[in-house]
Amino acid sequence: MKFIDLHCHILPQVDDGSSSPEETREMFTTAAKNGVKVIAATSHSSAVSVTKYREIFSEWQKIAAEEYAIKLVAGLEYDYTDLIKLRQKNAEEDLVLLNGKTTLLVDFALGYLPSDWTNLTNWSQAKQVRQIIAVHPERLFFDAVTTGNELMEAGIGLQVNAGSLLGDYGPKVRHQAYRLLDNGLCHFIAGDTHSARRPVWRMSAVYDKLLKRYGAECTNAWLNDNPQRIINGNRPHRVLPKLKWYQKLWH
Repeated sequence: MKFIDLHCHILPQVDDGSSSPEETREMFTTAAKNGVKVIAATSHSSAVSVTKYREIFSEWQKIAAEEYAIKLVAGLEYDYTDLIKLRQKNAEEDLVLLNGKTTLLVDFALGYLPSDWTNLTNWSQAKQVRQIIAVHPERLFFDAVTTGNELMEAGIGLQVNAGSLLGDYGPKVRHQAYRLLDNGLCHFIAGDTHSARRPVWRMSAVYDKLLKRYGAECTNAWLNDNPQRIINGNRPHRVLPKLKWYQKLWH
């Protein structure tokens, strides 16, 4: 199985991800050994990080391709509050969308949806955004399923962290992550890898668990097919697992 990871903090010294060029190389090595063929370098957006990101991305894109046979694509992760500030300032700054196409990654780090959050959709469309993806809602919201439904009804896609499904953030987050998948509230799964501390890439680590519970069709959609659609500038399909009622009682 080859994996496409659309959420990774792999560029060195840009945000809270890789702390050095050496660590970035170690992350590429681990990814390549674990079957990752495409990585989106989704550093956190800030005034400082965007400048540094633009300066070094092309260099690391070349290194990834030539030394690790990995395609590195661009795409920043934007905090919701920062996007609202840009909107209020009518800033002309170009957003760094996934693979330079039409998808915007948004972190609703507030932990709730503000009353005017739907205004973001109208503003982003003026910025050539056709698809907003809310990252790791299982980690942010008290009731991720209820909020996930609200987001999806507004046309916003959802990305779950592989580490959430593996219990990296504790049992509550793990439970919420599986509930999102069970209820068709996840378009793709990503690593959200920040460092080289783990010897196994989280995408490959979660593969067998997903395959056993959901089957090949859903697993491939989350880890490969939908990410590929996004890279190509297309909207991802909704993934609706077919589970027996008793399967939802355990994870």
